[in-house]
Amino acid sequence: MKKLFALAIVCTLLGCSNDDNVTPTPPNTTIAFMDYRVDNTNKSTTSVSYIYSSANTLKATGTHDGANNCVIFVNDSGTGSNIIQTIEIKHQALNYLPGTNFTTNISVNDAERIEGTFSGVFRKDSDPNIQISITNGFFRIMK
Repeated sequence: MKKLFALAIVCTLLGCSNDDNVTPTPPNTTIAFMDYRVDNTNKSTTSVSYIYSSANTLKATGTHDGANNCVIFVNDSGTGSNIIQTIEIKHQALNYLPGTNFTTNISVNDAERIEGTFSGVFRKDSDPNIQISITNGFFRIMK
């Protein structure tokens, strides 16, 4: 009995981690989501919607913290690093656009969904000297 108890404690301790920098695994559900970190603060969307802004371009908007949001413009077909056209982030009522070291990757883009990741330095649209760091960005948009 003591060995079973000790084994349970060891398994519990090994299964716990406090590493906040691990990229979260997207939920395996049919809902749309968009989450990311701004300067090491998690931002989880409360709603995600999309429209087609042109024939082959999907405009997805994820809202968090009330009026703040993330807008992703993505081609409706293909996978890889050149599928996202741009990302706009509204953070603390300021608009930010991709700056340096901006990376994206679309891993799924089929008839049912678009799924991908993004990260990089974003600059304020009216003052490029004001920047924020976006990490662990991921999204799933159900078509």
